Amino acid sequence: MRRAIDWNRPFSHGEDAMRRLIIALFCFIYATPLLAQSGGEICLLAYEDTNQNGQHEPEEISFAGIGVNLLVPDEVIVGSHVTTPGSDFFCFQGLSSGNYTVRFESSPNHTATTENTAVIDLTEGQRIRLEYGAVPQNPFLDQAPASSGDKVETVTRILISLMAAVVAMTLMLGFGAMVMSFMY
Repeated sequence: MRRAIDWNRPFSHGEDAMRRLIIALFCFIYATPLLAQSGGEICLLAYEDTNQNGQHEPEEISFAGIGVNLLVPDEVIVGSHVTTPGSDFFCFQGLSSGNYTVRFESSPNHTATTENTAVIDLTEGQRIRLEYGAVPQNPFLDQAPASSGDKVETVTRILISLMAAVVAMTLMLGFGAMVMSFMY
């Protein structure tokens, strides 16, 4: 027959030791990552600067797909990140004190409205927040609209290309017929 657990009775010596061991393990497991993350951190946010004023407004959403690199003074990349849709600040954590360069990568898909490079002198425990504003661009749609002269030129080029293809195929057929007549 099973006994019901009496939650009101005091723990025995063995049970108390086990409880303390579990609490110690719990603290060790969850405190270790916190200790490993000491140092400074640099946090970044890329946002869609709809009014192009270089200031992050509350209604401006995060901008996805922008690459950012964290470099040390000798231009070695020590961290990279690509922004994601709907993301908040991304942080490079556990950084030692020193000089860092943050470089947001340029792309034909956006135009920067703020500086894309920042040099930071980070100290122990310091948290730096950087915001990068950009406006989306579509490299295919942002070209100047074609004039009617461009359309005529395009049609002319296509017709000339088709005529050249017909001439080339005719010559190849003729050459192939001559080769075949010599072989048989």
